[in-house]
Amino acid sequence: MRAPRSSIGWTDVVVVCGARRWDGHRPSVHHLAAALGRHIPVLYVDPVRPVDRSRAEDEPDPLQLIGPALAELSPRVPAVGPWMGAGSINTAFGRRAVRQALAELGSPRVRAMIVSSFDPWFGACDEELRVFYAADDFLSGSALARRSPQRIERNLHRSLSTVDLVVAASPVLGDVFRSQGVEVVVLPNGCDVVEVDDDDPRRARRGRAAGFVGELSNQVDVEVLDAVADRGHDVLIVGRGPVGPLAADLRTLLSRSNVEWVGPRSPDAIGPYLGRIDVGLAPFVDTPYERACLPLDLLGHLTVGRPVVGTDCEVVRWLRSSADAGLLDLDDDLAIGATPGQVADLVGAQLARPRDPLAVDRRRSFARGHRWSARCTDLADRLGLGGPAEPAPCTEEVS
Repeated sequence: MRAPRSSIGWTDVVVVCGARRWDGHRPSVHHLAAALGRHIPVLYVDPVRPVDRSRAEDEPDPLQLIGPALAELSPRVPAVGPWMGAGSINTAFGRRAVRQALAELGSPRVRAMIVSSFDPWFGACDEELRVFYAADDFLSGSALARRSPQRIERNLHRSLSTVDLVVAASPVLGDVFRSQGVEVVVLPNGCDVVEVDDDDPRRARRGRAAGFVGELSNQVDVEVLDAVADRGHDVLIVGRGPVGPLAADLRTLLSRSNVEWVGPRSPDAIGPYLGRIDVGLAPFVDTPYERACLPLDLLGHLTVGRPVVGTDCEVVRWLRSSADAGLLDLDDDLAIGATPGQVADLVGAQLARPRDPLAVDRRRSFARGHRWSARCTDLADRLGLGGPAEPAPCTEEVS
């Protein structure tokens, strides 16, 4: 949908600058932006993208209205070679694009700017509050990304020197930033409401299956998935693969006849895949990076009433000790195995049980307390945005 010029008339806005485009893989900052849109209009800003001048006229409008209170800006800069000073040009183009987009949206008051990367967005639009969103442990993840920890530390120090607030995606990250004297709000990843059809006759034809939803990174213990498949259970894997070639153990796993890997699926398309899974898997290795990042894709299984079996890792321990964990039967709903074999035993026991409607209801009730909408209500209060509000209507049709 194209955003009509000077027709929206937003009076207040939050600008969210992401590290990924809106129409690609959706990390947590996308969910945060969409949930905040229930409280206040949000302008989501993609990373600056070089565009070939000869094809510039074929590009869509950089400002798109993608919801009644959510707009996307895709800043573009003429493609140039990798010469010194190109980064500064990209920054200047991007910051100017943000100001132009805000003018088209009615010149709203920018209540806050939330930045999830080291790109120099702060100060681009006279924002009242500067918020750094930390979804990853940048330092412990530097080796995984093959980046210099010294450079990451410099970038992090530069970003933190101008912020008013840090939003951290885990308690561990919250402690890291508090130790640097920064005010922190802990906002763990949440989940979205997903509907599945448990009466779909295709489920019975396929048989019962265990499944993993998430990125097949080196934070995943392939031995756990292998042990489950070794017992003859069907395993469904939904998510992106690792960057680069597959490791030998992962190639072996994915070559099994009872293992199906369907690749990534958008949040809008994830429901049928969660519906095919009878036991969710949380096969994470216990590393500093995993403890800081809390990969919470496993909440999707609880959202549709499925039990989860995982390794003894931080994300499972954290959910088991959360304030509302009393809603769960921990041995049945969120079980831990100390070894790959124990995880496989627990999975087998779950797959052998008939589905219990009472267990389904309690898992769904638990997951409702961890929805993104609930998470962002706390953040909206901290930003002084109040409760959910009706979005400002457009004064003319959006074409």
